[in-house]
Amino acid sequence: MARQGNYLFVKARVGVREVVLCVDSGAGIHVLTPQAAMRLGLLPPDSATRNVTGTAATVAARQIRLTQLSIGGLSLADTEAVAVPLPSSLGCDGLLGYPLFAQWVVTLDYTASTLTLSLPETFTPPTGAASLPLKIEGNIPQAQVELDGIACWMELDTGSSGEVDLNAPFVEKNKLRERYSKRIAMPTGIGVGGVSYGEAARATQLKLGPFALEKPLIKLSQQKSGADASERAAGRLGAEVLRRFTVTFDYGRKRLYLTPNAQLRDPFSFTTSGLLPLYENFEWRVFAVLPDSPASEAGVTTDDQILAVDGRSANKLNLYTLSELLRRPMGTRVPLQLRASTGRIRRVNLILRELL
Repeated sequence: MARQGNYLFVKARVGVREVVLCVDSGAGIHVLTPQAAMRLGLLPPDSATRNVTGTAATVAARQIRLTQLSIGGLSLADTEAVAVPLPSSLGCDGLLGYPLFAQWVVTLDYTASTLTLSLPETFTPPTGAASLPLKIEGNIPQAQVELDGIACWMELDTGSSGEVDLNAPFVEKNKLRERYSKRIAMPTGIGVGGVSYGEAARATQLKLGPFALEKPLIKLSQQKSGADASERAAGRLGAEVLRRFTVTFDYGRKRLYLTPNAQLRDPFSFTTSGLLPLYENFEWRVFAVLPDSPASEAGVTTDDQILAVDGRSANKLNLYTLSELLRRPMGTRVPLQLRASTGRIRRVNLILRELL
């Protein structure tokens, strides 16, 4: 298994052909991109469609049958899947979702970048791990947490690189905008269904079982559709939370096992540049510029093409590396080379600072 940022990828096989898939507990079904499905011969012209709910909206997806899928010599059960476009910045052929977790006990070790699949009938819980109740709603796992004194159930989403995303009904019910006065309006994510919007804030404490995580970043959704508008859960915990543990999902016994690692006390960092990048059509562009930020003050504008960051060609950077270059400590000077929509190339300097 390979780790890029907070995403975990595995090389799998469909028959004799290799694919790269993201391990995604937040996907209620296996997913392939349309390009991968066509390459594998799994997308006939007359394939039926079904609705799939993404974070921002519900979209129509093509139904496919995923057979002869294996990982490391282990065969996964034949199952229905869907073909739907994924963000190109994810850089993979699809998602391993609910059917993987339903068939096996799944252990993700973020520090070692390993995936362990255990037979449910022979699985033994890890020694010393915290054991938490787990429930499955709509094929998505949920665990009970406490956020600044509010007890709630949240989805566990290894396919989200973020921290704590709170669904719009939960935000409104608990009057969280009044509670967190310092907020920054921004796009909060991009995935199946398009772009999600909301506000970023910083909570005081997140309790997950016996573990207390201090000053987590939270996103307050403003979505009117999609999973971010659902009342099924308070929201979701992404891999920025889960990477602090070795995580074991045991769907059969409805248990979640957490073993903390050396990343447990890492601070939750927010962009210090105010520039949000997006990889599209084989180039990096400025997806959004946060107000009153180093990027806005330097004149960076939405849709600028990013040519170079700190002297490094942007086309040689993945999402994780580029984001880390734009999220360094306060006072760091970051030179950018940009191409405007008019074709004019310019150079600007960002002086990074804390925004939240």
